[in-house]
Amino acid sequence: MPAFPVALLQPLIAHLSPSAIHASGADLEIELAPFVLGGAPVRTAIRLDGLSLPTHSLEQLAGQHMVFPLNPEPGYIDGSLYVEGRHHAVDVSELRFGELDSQGLAVTLEGHIHFDDGARFDDTALSLAARIARPFSELELDVLIDRAAADAGAASAQQSGKVMAVLSRNPRLRHADMALLHARVQARLLIAAASKA
Repeated sequence: MPAFPVALLQPLIAHLSPSAIHASGADLEIELAPFVLGGAPVRTAIRLDGLSLPTHSLEQLAGQHMVFPLNPEPGYIDGSLYVEGRHHAVDVSELRFGELDSQGLAVTLEGHIHFDDGARFDDTALSLAARIARPFSELELDVLIDRAAADAGAASAQQSGKVMAVLSRNPRLRHADMALLHARVQARLLIAAASKA
């Protein structure tokens, strides 16, 4: 069987968050640009769950090189890639964190994609460079909200949905707590309306 065409896997942005399944771990999702495989359009991501990291701070991860055992050894990364109707294991052996800049933290993943029985691809080596989105500061978030409100023509808290629609297009906000973001949008709109009164 042929190897999977890994050149199709082009990272857009990655998100690091506290793990949903491991109390002290982290989850990393690498969003991939849409591609066509076997004539069918594919929208997917590589998910790495339960990462054992010394910190969730991008500043402290910068410059670190981490080696991980492979599944099923204790401490392995529970990784997957969803293509052709099923999840396939992604075994990660290394993560290399680069420099942190205004856009985020560079990370390079080394490992293998293991295709399930019946898949049309052989297990394939994977080397992927991505960028973990840097969370917005409070000030940056307020500036972003104010710009989105101006773009949407929103002048009152009742028009917060228009602002949320603009903000939802920002890939760095895809993993934000939308209830908290919505409350912040409403507060910014109330402040703006009060300052004009």
